[in-house]
Amino acid sequence: MGAYLEDHDTTGAAGMGDAGAVYFYKYNSHVSLSENNFGQNFQLYPNPIENNFSVDLGENYENINLTITDITGKIIQSKKYNNIQLLNLSLEEPSGVYILSIESENKKAVMRLVKN
Repeated sequence: MGAYLEDHDTTGAAGMGDAGAVYFYKYNSHVSLSENNFGQNFQLYPNPIENNFSVDLGENYENINLTITDITGKIIQSKKYNNIQLLNLSLEEPSGVYILSIESENKKAVMRLVKN
């Protein structure tokens, strides 16, 4: 990408007047989304999914907030659960990539969910 007549360097300091600039970007074709501080026993399966899937939190949690959004951030599902370890869920949306977010007190998991 070029910037015709750019006259500042990368720090924003004045450089040569109207010298121009060239910017290089690296494209990363593998986008991964995964955050989990519930621990090693947290499991999301299967993934990719058809319609039904399960989330095993690894232990019982008093309060769980679950949100599924599409890749634009639109909320598809939002539910609260009490005193639960295993969530058996269903996603009736079209094929695509969705974001599953689970929160409990000071723990959070954000996972990419692929629907065939």
